Amino acid sequence: MDQITEIKQKIDIIDLIQGYVPLKKSGRNYKGLCPFHSEKTPSFMVSQELQIFKCFGCGESGDIFKFVEKVEGVDFPQALERLAEKAGIKLEKTSYDPNSDKRKSVYELNNIANKLYQYILLKHPAGKKALDYVKNKRKITDEVIAKFGLGYAPDKWDTLYNALTKKGFKIQDIVNAGLIVPRTSGGGFYDKFRGRVMIPLTELDGKVAGFTGRDVVNKDPKYLNSPETPVFHKSSFLFALDKAKV
Repeated sequence: MDQITEIKQKIDIIDLIQGYVPLKKSGRNYKGLCPFHSEKTPSFMVSQELQIFKCFGCGESGDIFKFVEKVEGVDFPQALERLAEKAGIKLEKTSYDPNSDKRKSVYELNNIANKLYQYILLKHPAGKKALDYVKNKRKITDEVIAKFGLGYAPDKWDTLYNALTKKGFKIQDIVNAGLIVPRTSGGGFYDKFRGRVMIPLTELDGKVAGFTGRDVVNKDPKYLNSPETPVFHKSSFLFALDKAKV
């Protein structure tokens, strides 16, 4: 278990935020007045189940680290140091360095994969049927396709594997990014996402942390997410944070 995950397990977001903002139970969630903008009617929601917050007034959202960053005006490493101290955890430098090699590698690989998926959906013959599905069956406009950066992973075993290895990326780094997986027998690797419309999962700064793939060739499951990686933790991730308006 990495230390970021350990801190999240030891610090409950409700307990943390109630040290700054009074919260009241509201169904499965909690609500209160937003600490980031002036309001009279509570629009600040906190989910204990997902360990995230979201203000439907100003749009601020995130996990315990993002809350401390915003409310105390610090950057991520400083927020992590404060939360680690609160949790009684001694930090190792590699646990919180946002520019560590592993994190940078995942972001770089995801960015390249995202561009390839977009190219295939919009400009390559392999994406023609998927584009027809998106635009005609799902009634998704060109504007929405562009806004959310939709793409397509062809129903082939090695499209992305070949593209990334030809660029010189190490196989283990691609595996760590959750883009390819080892075969269960016979050796070798294959693309994790195949025959799926690809939705990049972006952070507040627009970096691609992972993907959700929607099946269009009758595969199970219907939706497939990136696995846990050094930059993607599904339990605390809010979709399209960089584009959220509500």
